[in-house]
Amino acid sequence: AGYELKENDKLLQDRLYINDGNGNFSKDQQALPTMLTSGKSVSAGDFDNDGDLDLFVGGNVVPGKYPLAPNSYLLENNNGKFVDQTSKHPELQNIGMVSEAIFTDYDNDQDQDLFIVGEWMAPTIFSNNNGIFTKTSIAAFEKNEGWWFSINAGDFDNDGDQDYVLGNIGLNNKFQPKKDKPIYIYSKDFDNNGTYDVALTKINDGKLVPVRGKECSSQQNPFLLDKIGSYKEFASLEFKDIYGEDRLKGAHKLVVHNFASVYVENNGDGTFSISKLANEAQVGPTLASISRDINNDGNLDILGVGAIYDAEVETIRYDGNQGYVLLGDGNGNFQYSNVYDPRVIGDAKDLAMLNIDGEVNFVVVSNNAPLSVFTLTP
Repeated sequence: AGYELKENDKLLQDRLYINDGNGNFSKDQQALPTMLTSGKSVSAGDFDNDGDLDLFVGGNVVPGKYPLAPNSYLLENNNGKFVDQTSKHPELQNIGMVSEAIFTDYDNDQDQDLFIVGEWMAPTIFSNNNGIFTKTSIAAFEKNEGWWFSINAGDFDNDGDQDYVLGNIGLNNKFQPKKDKPIYIYSKDFDNNGTYDVALTKINDGKLVPVRGKECSSQQNPFLLDKIGSYKEFASLEFKDIYGEDRLKGAHKLVVHNFASVYVENNGDGTFSISKLANEAQVGPTLASISRDINNDGNLDILGVGAIYDAEVETIRYDGNQGYVLLGDGNGNFQYSNVYDPRVIGDAKDLAMLNIDGEVNFVVVSNNAPLSVFTLTP
């Protein structure tokens, strides 16, 4: 991350720390190429099948210019030094605001593909064809752009291939986009004051109108105060009339259609089916999830966490998700269980599973709070 920094600031450079085997880490000054990118995700996998781990570094946002996305990088491990090979995979360079990516063999052809999710993006799969990644068209992902934050793989229906759980912002918010009524974002320096502005829009009665009202819109773009005199006038106008077509020329435009966290079933023939997770998984964002057989019935279950406290005052923070467990039946169906609820209170950001002295522990990382550790008892 690093949104508070300037674009191309040297502090945006990623770092690699090497473990000496005794829990001591030292920075490797030469291992990584220059990547002055505000990123959010690093994934490891052997995409070239040479026996070592390569890296995908997902770019998230250009500092000060949300929602513009920087480059992402594919790094080949060459005897411990990582070489930027992104130019050989041009479709990976500007794919959007990457939140998380995993190397996964979705098509069971014995090589590592890439599954990527992000904000203002549709779920995206890049197939590995002899070491070259190409974007794959997936019908189920069309009009499923969302604010995707996390991805988790597992064979949830016990048919021998990898299925996926995708964490989204959830449905407990004021926006509620749909496939026939999406939400758009326009971004540009609309008032020519040297800073990047954004405007959210939605469809209302067949017309494109602002999501934010006159007061909030004018705070970011003061020219609207002079242009539109009353709240009534503002409410009667379409978005293009409020901002003006000249100001909108050249604006960066993105769209979202779906805010639900979902289960993605791999049909085994290159197609997927998407189903919404239970309501208990929609009360807040799922920033991280883990697949694990929690109730020892032989089927994979889902543990999800996530919260976003740093929201606008008018939007209020996303704190409804205090952690949830969905028990799987082995056929791709899930049911909420309050027996195993972790009750995570706080601004939860990530989740990990650790085996400590033979016990399974789930570790939750939250902003401005100590680690939370939950032990899975038989």
